[in-house]
Amino acid sequence: MAILQLTTGVIENPMNSSGIRPTKQIIIAVKNDSILPVIITINGFFITGAPVPSGTPQNPHVTTLYVLKQFILNPTGVSPDVFKEIDFADLDELEFQFTIDFGLLAIAPGVEISVWGIDAAGDLVAAHRLVPAEISQIVP
Repeated sequence: MAILQLTTGVIENPMNSSGIRPTKQIIIAVKNDSILPVIITINGFFITGAPVPSGTPQNPHVTTLYVLKQFILNPTGVSPDVFKEIDFADLDELEFQFTIDFGLLAIAPGVEISVWGIDAAGDLVAAHRLVPAEISQIVP
């Protein structure tokens, strides 16, 4: 069984001087251009607490799961071959992690994930745009 784990890393979304965060919602788009269906799991976390210097015995960061989705995404041409989801993101810091289960195949190219921040007016927030090349692999 081949599994690939990816992360957005921490997305910082602090309030501005008016008390408004730039991103209110997150769009997650997943496309499967591989040859077989894949199982996708999405974990969204919000993060609270202040970071501490490396080597400090306690880390006050608290990571809380607030989005959990799992679905099968078919290959291109077999509906559904694209998944789009809008999630709440009016948070100081958040992170999304993705698990792609390729089943019995070795890891195959073709599954692309992108993440897009949306402001209160429904416009894209450029600072919170992550295209597939900007989403990092989680190395065990």
